[in-house]
Amino acid sequence: MIKLTKQQEIGLWEAWIEFDHTTPHYFGMLYVVGEIETGKAHHPYTIRREQSSTSCELVLRIEASILPRGTALQEVHYSEPITSIDQYSSIAVYLGNELIEKIEDIEVMI
Repeated sequence: MIKLTKQQEIGLWEAWIEFDHTTPHYFGMLYVVGEIETGKAHHPYTIRREQSSTSCELVLRIEASILPRGTALQEVHYSEPITSIDQYSSIAVYLGNELIEKIEDIEVMI
């Protein structure tokens, strides 16, 4: 059973694909945007893309040297070019080792 965190209950994560007809080498750009709770308004972080056990799930792991919980929210951005519309069926976002969001509805903007 997956325990929902405070952030999952808020539901501040979204993902979408923007179709790009000008570039023949890929379908478009995938964007993932969300918020993490930190103790400061601007806390440094990195996003690491990991291999998933299934090829159609994108796994993003947000890492920071210190992740103090607090009242400040920091916006997180991730993007990557994708080769096809069905490259990913879901996106799992982790903060450290904690699953904070599972996105299964990826909107396509054409």
